[in-house]
Amino acid sequence: IVREAAEQSRRAKLPKLRPAMLFEAACEHAVRRSQTFVLWEGRDARSLRMLLRERMASVPEQAAFSLSLLSGPEGGFTPDELATATMHRIALASLGPRIMRAETAPIAAAAAVLFEHGDLD
Repeated sequence: IVREAAEQSRRAKLPKLRPAMLFEAACEHAVRRSQTFVLWEGRDARSLRMLLRERMASVPEQAAFSLSLLSGPEGGFTPDELATATMHRIALASLGPRIMRAETAPIAAAAAVLFEHGDLD
C-alpha cells in the first residue's frame, strides 16, 4: 500500500512503516534516527503544527529531514508509556481538540506533516 500510494502521488522517497513493537523499543529506535513526536490528546501536548514549524525553522529550506510519529492504540497511551516518551525526550504532539480513532490519527498527522512541509499547497 505504501509503495502504491507513493507511486500514485509521485513521491521519490517512500515513507517507512515499521512493524509493531514494544513502546520502549519504538522510542529507542525512533530517537536514534529522527526527530520524534508522540501523538497524544492530553492537555500537556503541544500543537503538532507548532512543533513542525519549529522543526522546519531549524533546518535549511527544502532540506530533507527525518521525522517519526508514534501513534497509540484505541484508548490512548498509558501513563507509563508517556513517562517513557518523556524520558527519551520525545515531544507530546496534539492534533487539536478532537479525539480521533487509532486508525485515522496517523493519517491526519501524516497529512499535517505534508502540509507544513509544503507538499500539499
